[in-house]
This record gives sequence, C-alpha cells and structure tokens, in this order.
Amino acid sequence: MLLIDGYNLAFARKERRIAKSSRSELQVVREDLLDLLAEYHALRPEPITVVFDGDKCEDPGPRRGRRAGIDVVFSPRHVNADTVIKTFIQRSAHPGDLRVVSTDREVGGAARVAGATPIESAAFLEHVRATLAPPPSAPPPDEPRPKSEGALDANETRRWMELFDVDGEVRLTDEEPPSEA
Repeated sequence: MLLIDGYNLAFARKERRIAKSSRSELQVVREDLLDLLAEYHALRPEPITVVFDGDKCEDPGPRRGRRAGIDVVFSPRHVNADTVIKTFIQRSAHPGDLRVVSTDREVGGAARVAGATPIESAAFLEHVRATLAPPPSAPPPDEPRPKSEGALDANETRRWMELFDVDGEVRLTDEEPPSEA
C-alpha cells in the first residue's frame, strides 16, 4: 500500500513551485496531483492513501473521501499531515507492506522504525512518470543502404545483374566503356 504525504509530493513536482500559500492554488495543486495519481493507479492498481494538511484548506469538505480509487484524507484542524501519516504507520497491522512517500525526515524515520519502506517524493515522481510514459517505439526495420553511402561493390553488382538476368561487363568506375572499333 502507498501512503503519500500529499503536499510534500505535490510540491516536489518542478512544475508546481508556485504560490505555495495561495489557498485557491492549493486546490489546483491537489487536483493536479490526484489526477496524476489516478492515471498511475489505473496502471498499478494498489491501495493508495493521500494525506493533505487540513489547515491549508478553506473548506476541504469531508475529511475523508475517495477519488478514482484513491483514499483522500485531510488532517484535522491544528494537526498536520505528518502526524496523521505517522499515526497511520504506527497503527498499521502490516507496516512492512507500506511504502511511505514523503521527503519529511520524521515521516521517513517513522516508516523505517516501523519496518515500512520510505520513498523520497522526487524518486516516487520519477517512478510515476516512467510508469506513465509511452513505451519506446520499435526501431525501424532494416532498410537498404541509401545511395548516398556509395556505389555497390563488384560482388553486389554481379548479384543484382544475375538476379535481373542482365548480361554485360561490370564496371566499378564512372569511366566511359572502351569503344569498340
């Protein structure tokens, strides 16, 4: 199961280094992150819980919810997301099954102590992007050597002449054939 420090991961995204304190921007940040995680979840269907700081929301709505198969949790007022995550780790019946995504040292330390796997936010984003990236296209089939690479050698010329049943002398240069007198 993935347990994600929501704003920590959201602001690890380089394209999201703007207006951290703007409440309306934070809603956009949350939506963008949840959209990205929904795409990931569609390809890697494992339980995911994302925890956001409730104090940073004007009205987060319900404190718990689901979106595209992802559990979304807002911390109670005056309690930060880190505290909720650490409590979740401590109360987990199987902490060894948890992968905890956060760059916060205390959260990572709590994960390690409990036997969970801490993952740095930037590393997890790299993994998500690699998972969502289209597979590399197949290399083009072998193509004949282009004319720009030079003339055929004598053996290749003979083979083509035999293939097309052409009689004649093979010339290896652009010189004029000797005139018959």
